[in-house]
Amino acid sequence: MYYYGQGVEKDYKKSFNLYEGLCDRDIYNMCTILSHFYTDGVGMKQDIKKGKKILEKLCYDKYPEGCANLAALYESDKYGMKDDKKATELYTMACKHNPKAPTCDKIGGTSKRLEFFVPKKSAVIVALSWQIPTTETI
Repeated sequence: MYYYGQGVEKDYKKSFNLYEGLCDRDIYNMCTILSHFYTDGVGMKQDIKKGKKILEKLCYDKYPEGCANLAALYESDKYGMKDDKKATELYTMACKHNPKAPTCDKIGGTSKRLEFFVPKKSAVIVALSWQIPTTETI
């Protein structure tokens, strides 16, 4: 509400305080937004280390969006910590925690998602069965 100025005057400080309070109460989806305030310096001095620390906590608590956002920091040149190997590792962690997430597209799309749902041998059989026409009636 305060972040976008919806129905109230835009106020990044109030918005930050709300997100910080919710994150302190372990409402993780609010923590990812709070990290954005730090990493991008929204309404405050930029502090990439604090934003990264928030995302690390989320990721290691198995919150997929934390891993995905942390991966984005490593993937981008914008934050001075570009590391494609680390980004891929974090996207993989996020995908394992939530195989249906768009994050899985970063590491290979649908074929990778399938591997997380079923064992490797079954994945090959399922993948092949999609390509083989069948005359079997049910």
